[in-house]
Amino acid sequence: MSEFMLYAIKDPKCATRLNQSDLDDLVCLNWTNNPHSSFWDFLFDFLAAFYKIDAKAIREGKHPNVIRSIIWGNTNSIEKYELQAKSNNVSIETYNTIKEASRIFDNPNHLVKIAKPRVLIVLNWSEGVDWFVKEKTDMHYYKINDHIFYYYMRSSNTHIFQTHHPRSLYMRFGFKEIVEELLSLFQKFHIWETLPFGVNDICANEAPKSNILHRNQVIADIATALIKTHSVMWGQSLVDVLNRNGITQDNGEKYTYGRGIYRTISSAWNYYHNIVGDEQTAYNIAMSFVNKDGNYSY
Repeated sequence: MSEFMLYAIKDPKCATRLNQSDLDDLVCLNWTNNPHSSFWDFLFDFLAAFYKIDAKAIREGKHPNVIRSIIWGNTNSIEKYELQAKSNNVSIETYNTIKEASRIFDNPNHLVKIAKPRVLIVLNWSEGVDWFVKEKTDMHYYKINDHIFYYYMRSSNTHIFQTHHPRSLYMRFGFKEIVEELLSLFQKFHIWETLPFGVNDICANEAPKSNILHRNQVIADIATALIKTHSVMWGQSLVDVLNRNGITQDNGEKYTYGRGIYRTISSAWNYYHNIVGDEQTAYNIAMSFVNKDGNYSY
């Protein structure tokens, strides 16, 4: 830390690259532990499952491009007092002063704005929704279960999965189960056209940016507003709303007048009813959109 501070005072840009050689040389291969239950062991197991390769081969450094395909960072800039500061005789008062000053950096949104990743996995369960959601109009979120929370950031088209630290995951599930669950969610949310079939797919094509989740959220918001005012909307009118706002069909095409828009409404209802488990929003959608005869569109 003292070396970093000297560089930071003299040349802040240089200080940010002080340990670049460690990353280039993949010293993280030495940061695992014997039962393979560490943060880096989780990461290697995840990458192995994602690219369908042997985790042992990753740990032996045989797939450097796979390791370099991810961005890793700390969402909390200063670790807990007990981890480093206490053993180095730093007073709790000094630690609290520094920790309070560092909170401006304690947010994953910085990583999202810089890198615009397709997927961000946050291994920190202690923080709540307000920690993530600084601009609520840009974020869609809900709790999937007691160990995964999901966020979708529209401006960067980033899917964020928040779960526990690997130490807790290993003790509760083992890594295999939680990794398989995450990969299943990737497929459910259609983040890529397909998951990789091997390391040659390290630059797999993204799914067309149809903003499925954004579309569902827009339909849900319209339905909620209609319910509050005891109103309904003709399904074909929704075509104009979606097209005007650049919200497309799953194939990237604009909507046309016809049965397609009613399938989209049904799909949004299914999303909130069967995937999210939000009965109120599903009810709002079902009761808000009608066909040309005034009957409910479903």
